[in-house]
Amino acid sequence: MRISYTRTFQRAYRKLTQAEPALRDRIDAALARLGRSPGHPGLRIHAIRSWPGCYEARVTDAVRVVFARQGDEIVLLAVGRHDVLP
Repeated sequence: MRISYTRTFQRAYRKLTQAEPALRDRIDAALARLGRSPGHPGLRIHAIRSWPGCYEARVTDAVRVVFARQGDEIVLLAVGRHDVLP
């Protein structure tokens, strides 16, 4: 699947990986897995009730990626700690 990024995602990604550089590889690996196999069980994808049409994928125990699906495209909306995401 094709992956695109919103500006909000890009800003959050930069901020998070500048604060914690070790997360860059973990996030990038999760995004690659999401693009190759969007249903991979390791991502623990589930719908977000407070954001209709959006899903959350697990990067680490504490970090999540929020995305939406539009046809054959995955649109990345947000990335951050689990407690700051919806």
